[in-house]
Amino acid sequence: MQGVSQDLSEAALRYTIRWVEKQEAVRVFKQLLPAVCASLDDIASLPGDASGKALLFSASLNDAFVVALQVLVSVLEVTKPLSVRLQGATQDIHNASESVRDCITTLQEMRTDEMFKKIFENAEQQHGGTAEIP
Repeated sequence: MQGVSQDLSEAALRYTIRWVEKQEAVRVFKQLLPAVCASLDDIASLPGDASGKALLFSASLNDAFVVALQVLVSVLEVTKPLSVRLQGATQDIHNASESVRDCITTLQEMRTDEMFKKIFENAEQQHGGTAEIP
């Protein structure tokens, strides 16, 4: 549980507006999602208003959300290195343009049934093996 609290602390410290930091926050959220779901289940069993709110929020973390999150994380794994390079102080227009073209090519190559199957399997694993294709 110490790793989860450390990741949570890292996510809380990410307050800058840099896109790279937002990409990292999505990755950390995906990693913490099982703990979030477990906490919502615990809160839902408590008496009071919080249980109803926890049930509503938990219901929004459905199969479609988990698949969309996995797709987003897969895309961000490709775009994050580009973001880092583009935010570098020594980046020139030629290298930046080439990096963008490489990123676009990689994303286009990802648009296959095989890649979606892999992404869906990861989402299913994240969701406890119960996800359905939305």
